[in-house]
Amino acid sequence: MDAFDNSVNIKKDRMRFSKNKLPANLTLLAILINVFYFVSIYKSNVRYYYTFSMFLSVIYNLMFMLACFLSSEGIKNYKPMYGIVLIIVGALQFLRIIYFPVKAHQTTVTAESQAMVMETAQFIRVIIYLVSSGVTLIAAGVIGYVRSKILADYRKTIGEEQPA
Repeated sequence: MDAFDNSVNIKKDRMRFSKNKLPANLTLLAILINVFYFVSIYKSNVRYYYTFSMFLSVIYNLMFMLACFLSSEGIKNYKPMYGIVLIIVGALQFLRIIYFPVKAHQTTVTAESQAMVMETAQFIRVIIYLVSSGVTLIAAGVIGYVRSKILADYRKTIGEEQPA
């Protein structure tokens, strides 16, 4: 049992000197998946999208990418607050499904043609993008938060001060 304890302590001690790469990389992956989402939406040349809500969507995407990138840097340095931010932003990805994809899929371009603004294939694709991005962010947040807490508790046991 003593060898096992030493092994666990060595892993915890190594955390003090290495970056928390897994959640940071998962966050960057979620940003990339979100890029696929908004390219799929924004490349559409449908008049339905030329509204103030599309402007808000573009602003949200910019804020999303900024928040995720900053959180990836924070979580890389074992700051637990960024794990919580990532979980919240990941949950917001699920809420985004309700707004553009569902509304656009249920709306027709003109009354005569009955063509949907967002066809079923694109609808499924953007749902997959948003769900994948949300799950990836939540996983990054949970992993980052747990690892941050493990390192903080270990630092307390060895009497080391928490970095700012």
